[in-house]
Amino acid sequence: MTARTSSARNDYRCSIDRNQSGKYCVRIQVHYHRHAWTLGIYYLASSFDRAMKKLEEALDFLQRQEEKLWFWGVDRAEDMGFSA
Repeated sequence: MTARTSSARNDYRCSIDRNQSGKYCVRIQVHYHRHAWTLGIYYLASSFDRAMKKLEEALDFLQRQEEKLWFWGVDRAEDMGFSA
């Protein structure tokens, strides 16, 4: 029996740039294939080490909390079956 593999994996794109004031601007864009939903995150860090530490924490959070992030990120005004 062959193992079943899913080709619908989440896509994480990260970039780190240094701005004019010397701080590191970190951008993360996540595409959750399960819900066909994209989330963008941006933050500033004072050092490269701090930027990498926060990046690791952010990616861990994004992977663990996918369902909660999707629930709060969906526009409920478009969902007529949802009552607030």
